[in-house]
This record gives sequence, C-alpha cells and structure tokens, in this order.
Amino acid sequence: MRGITARRFGPGRRFVPGPVPWLEQYFADLAGIYDVGLRPGFLDTTTRNSYAEMAAETALALGPFDGPVDLLATAHAVEDSDMERSPTGHVCELLPGDPLPLGVSDQGSAAPFTALRLTSAYVRPGGLGRAVLIALDQSSRPYAAPVPPEREVTAECAVGLWLTADEDADTRLAQWTDVRPEAVARLLAGALASEPAPGVLLAGAGVDPGRDLPGHAEDAGRLVTTGPGLPCTGVWENLARLQPAPGEGPLRVTVLEYERALGHLCLCSLTLHPREEEEGR
Repeated sequence: MRGITARRFGPGRRFVPGPVPWLEQYFADLAGIYDVGLRPGFLDTTTRNSYAEMAAETALALGPFDGPVDLLATAHAVEDSDMERSPTGHVCELLPGDPLPLGVSDQGSAAPFTALRLTSAYVRPGGLGRAVLIALDQSSRPYAAPVPPEREVTAECAVGLWLTADEDADTRLAQWTDVRPEAVARLLAGALASEPAPGVLLAGAGVDPGRDLPGHAEDAGRLVTTGPGLPCTGVWENLARLQPAPGEGPLRVTVLEYERALGHLCLCSLTLHPREEEEGR
C-alpha cells in the first residue's frame, strides 16, 4: 500500500431541485423490482452524497498520478443513493490509463477485504502494476427496507487506498466464511500467533475485544477499536489516521473485522510507511 486517504462529507444536496414525475416513476419502477418501494420525497427533499461523487473526490485526493492506473475497485455495504451512475465507471473516466473496474457489494463490512483480495489477484508482480481501491459509506438510503443494526450508516465517508505490485510487499490477507460468533476468538488466536505481533491491532466495529481477542490485546501492542455507524469505512478510516508522520518509522498494523450477519471474518496485516515516502508515486 503506497498511500491512503480518508474523507468525510457533509449532508450533500438534493437529487433534483424540484419534482420530476418521470424520474420519480423511473426510480419507483427500479425499486419495485425488489418490492422495497422508493422512500416518499427521496428525489426532491432528501439530501445525499452519491458514491460516484464521493469516489471521484477520494480517488483524485490520492493523486497526482505519474502513470496509468490499471484497476479501480469500489466497495460498499449499503446501496447507493444514485441509481443512475456507476461509481466505478464514473471514476475510471477520471483516472489516467484505462482501469479495469471492479465493484464489491452485498458483503457488509467484509466488502473492502474482498475487494482487496480480488485486487491482489490482478495487481501482482508479472500482472497489473497499479490499483486504486475505494471503500464507501453513505446514509441516505432510497428504500425503506430494513438492514441489520451493524450496517446502519450514520455519516458519509470514503477511504481510498493506492496499491502497487511489489514482490517485497509484506501484506497478508485472510478471510473465513460461515464463522459463528463463538468461533471468532479461536480463529483469530491462531492467525495472530502465526506472525510477529504488530505495532497496532486495529479492530473493526464487528469485533468485540473482550470476547474475540482475549489475552491478545497486550501481546499485539496498542489496540485501537472502531465504533459503529460506518460499516464499510470505519476501520479503514482509523487505519488512515495511523499513517506515520514524516520522519517517523514504518508501522505494522493488523486490521480485523467480523461481519456478523453473514459470518465473514477478515484479517489484513500491512505496513504503513511515513507520508514523505509516498511522494513520487
């Protein structure tokens, strides 16, 4: 990972300045396919940030890019507020080169980890050279359909990762599926015991340190927890805050997340380098 940026967004803007009957009917038809129904007044009264707008601002904040970007991946846990524009397609037009677009959804808080795993299958020595990965959360849902409590979004946030193929990289990624809550501690204990203790153990909102990390918090150095409200970006926003300042040494971080509703357990260990080393990328 060569760079990381996290951005918060304000309440956004209305979808349209006033009633547009044909557009409201179009969106209602799309929502009706899934029997969820469009929220009354969503188009002309609700303020929102679209994933396309958030992803574009975040991707450009990672630049300037001195060469082509080969792959763009986006990840989100709840549906977009804009059913007209694809965030991956929109941002691919803004980046240098002709990036391969990938989008991951329906994975809850595991989505960025899955996007990272898919990206690593392409961006590797002998394969593609550079990628941008953007995790997204927005709270203006166009439907009234319920979501699990752990996927409730309370703020607008995007986190961008700048990734390159590097044969000397020490990044480690692991995912487990169909994991019941009582099995999380055992799986994490085995995974954490297999490598040197990181400088920081970064736990996502789905990880309960008392239940899932008994005896490991002290062994793994500083423990940083993540509050609820940002299922897809919360733990990664905390990761961005940990990036060492210029003049400081690199920091080894292990990121953990548990998506309870789907039973997905995720781990990513990586080294954060000081910001001054990100110049000239």
